Amino acid sequence: MRADGSRTPAPHASYRLQFSTDKRTWGNKSALTSTDEQGRFNVTGKAYHDGYWRVAVQGGGDYTATAGPSDFVDVRYLTRILDYFAAPDPVRKGATVTLQGMLYRYTDKWHHFTQQKMYFYFRPKGSTKWSYLGSTRGDRNELFRKGFKATKDGTWRAYYPGSTAYAKVYRDEYVDVR
Repeated sequence: MRADGSRTPAPHASYRLQFSTDKRTWGNKSALTSTDEQGRFNVTGKAYHDGYWRVAVQGGGDYTATAGPSDFVDVRYLTRILDYFAAPDPVRKGATVTLQGMLYRYTDKWHHFTQQKMYFYFRPKGSTKWSYLGSTRGDRNELFRKGFKATKDGTWRAYYPGSTAYAKVYRDEYVDVR
């Protein structure tokens, strides 16, 4: 914002990225940097804890010190499902389709995420509604597997709901029923 109260782009204005866990106490998380000729900026920061992020513009010259709105970032370790499949495909009507895959988590690198509860859903072809089918836990070799009766064409979903430390993730697989 300009000293006269107008809101126009601020070319070459100094700014920095700030972080707060409570929206009361803010710490600087980047070096003091300047906007470009059009007043645009691009800044990144590493998020290690849940909290609020904002950009604060340093006052001086034609500009008053101001901070933009803040956004909350929920920090969780990444998860992913690998080698997921629903088999057989195609499957005979009334036969069992088996959902199988492996759950991984990322801390310092990707690791197997064993013994986690996986949930399964089905959405018939042409529908937008998912139906809950059941759950199972991955075994000590990180593999989860569960069989269900196939009655219609549709999409089978394996879902990990996440936790306070790990992000949720899902994978889908379409199966044709004949």
